Amino acid sequence: MTTKNGHTYAEAFMLMTYQCEKCGAKEIVWNSRDGVTPFMGPECRAFNDSRERQCGGATQHVDWQNDVYKPDYRPIIGDRIWRDGTLDMMRAIKKKMVNSNSQYITKEMEAEGISAFIERIAVEEHGEGGWPALVDAHSGSVYGL
Repeated sequence: MTTKNGHTYAEAFMLMTYQCEKCGAKEIVWNSRDGVTPFMGPECRAFNDSRERQCGGATQHVDWQNDVYKPDYRPIIGDRIWRDGTLDMMRAIKKKMVNSNSQYITKEMEAEGISAFIERIAVEEHGEGGWPALVDAHSGSVYGL
């Protein structure tokens, strides 16, 4: 079954609004893929009143009915987009997760070898691919790394 635009998923190639639950700021994030996107979105990048630091609150996809279909959208500097995550991205995410939470490393993980454990869980979670990765449209940097 396909959408009216001929895609598998309704949010394919949509400009979507994410709103911060903490400060109320809104950000448009483009889904550059025919795939699902998280309901909970990127960390809020809005600055506080003194313009010293970012808000950091949790965002969520809002105003779904106002999403705009833009398969030919060209991101501008500063845009964040959803794209297909790669196995290398998943490896880096899992490595950071394990390294920053070393207190949770189990004897089973150590017996397997930490590098082998990271590789196994990265491959399992990556699966056949198609998971949504949030990236800076121009630098390609992956959020969360």
